[in-house]
Amino acid sequence: MEIKEEVGIIMDQKLRTKFLDRVKNALGRVSDSGFDVKKEQFFTNPELRYRDAMTDSIENAVNLINEFEGNALNQGWNTYKVSDVSRAREVLENILNQIECKSIVCTNEQAVNLMQLDGLLSGRGIDICKMKSDDQINLDPNEKEQYFRSVAKIADVGITGCDFAVAETGTVVVIPKTGVSRLVSLAPPVHVAIVFLGQVVRSLDELFAIRRYQIVSGSKNGYMNLISGPSRSGDIENIMIQGVHGPGDVHLILVEQGLPTE
Repeated sequence: MEIKEEVGIIMDQKLRTKFLDRVKNALGRVSDSGFDVKKEQFFTNPELRYRDAMTDSIENAVNLINEFEGNALNQGWNTYKVSDVSRAREVLENILNQIECKSIVCTNEQAVNLMQLDGLLSGRGIDICKMKSDDQINLDPNEKEQYFRSVAKIADVGITGCDFAVAETGTVVVIPKTGVSRLVSLAPPVHVAIVFLGQVVRSLDELFAIRRYQIVSGSKNGYMNLISGPSRSGDIENIMIQGVHGPGDVHLILVEQGLPTE
């Protein structure tokens, strides 16, 4: 390796160190003025960091979902921990009864489909709109987007699963894809998210390590929606108001069993 290349690598590492130190200081964390193993792996071995984060999520699933529950409560989520899918359906039905729901928009994914909304709410006069793939609705892409946008805006409740949840911050992560739109979690005044055991990662560091590997390997979309409690907006007098730019009432159903393999 030429001397110029070696100098370039050293300078890159110094710039990374300074950048990470500034981020740590902004977050109120102590700077260590250097890379630890996990930081270095994030750049040089993303697959290893991905495997470590996923293994931690599985091996420590119970502790992580408990930590997630506590931090979610602090963030303003209404949380309900249940033993299985059957109990999750009961809790969901109670939530919808309490808010006198008349219309629902929901994602088309396994966690939500397990709730069996059509049967659960049969004969109740509640309109249910499920996000559908292109081959399930007879509209061109632009018309379809406008249709779902209009439905989401007038729905009383949006129901989603999650791709990940973050224990450290009480955050639900939704990655838009076929059958899953962030509008479901953003437009209605009430959002219900369903999280299963094994979906919780330890921190944002683990989340970003997983996402980096997924994006590099081409297996997931490149953006995501992070939801940390009800929508909050601050005015010029620094007064916080909930629900102005998103759901003001958010509910979290935590299922103490893993999401079944499809």
